Amino acid sequence: MRRRRMLLIVPALAATACTSVPLSALWKLRSFSADEFFALDPNQLRAAVRTDARASFSAVDIDFTVKPRDAAASKYGIRLQQAVAVDARLEPAPAGRRWFVFALGNEGVKVFDAVRRDIAVVRKLPGSSLILGVSAHESSVPPDIAKALPMRLDMLLDPGQGWFTMVSETRVDTTQSRPV
Repeated sequence: MRRRRMLLIVPALAATACTSVPLSALWKLRSFSADEFFALDPNQLRAAVRTDARASFSAVDIDFTVKPRDAAASKYGIRLQQAVAVDARLEPAPAGRRWFVFALGNEGVKVFDAVRRDIAVVRKLPGSSLILGVSAHESSVPPDIAKALPMRLDMLLDPGQGWFTMVSETRVDTTQSRPV
């Protein structure tokens, strides 16, 4: 019987301290295994931000922390900042909202591959884990909505499985300082 090691994946949104993660996203990520992570095509990875039509976003970051049980953690960050066309499989944006969809550039694919190399080593060690954080970066927000910018974050890991909502629409105070 083949044993599959599970990855610990924790979604986080740096733009706000309070987010709404749908149960469907937690369920999907709960069963996300190392084998599925290795099967991902970084060129197909996408992140989509839905926000007020007057605002804009420039990127989505995915931060990885690879932690062997008895060793120091390695931290990586990849930025999805290559704007791509809105995928027709995304739920249509309601009136007054729009989608921003991002993919990895060449540098992001290289970092993603480095993360996979590290995980290939530590995944064989009992008690190792992978922690994932996701954050969206606004580039332009009108002052009248800056304290309550509506935002939703969806991810596409595998085109065959489609999009899933990482963070349900929430209001983000973009005037607050964020951790670096």
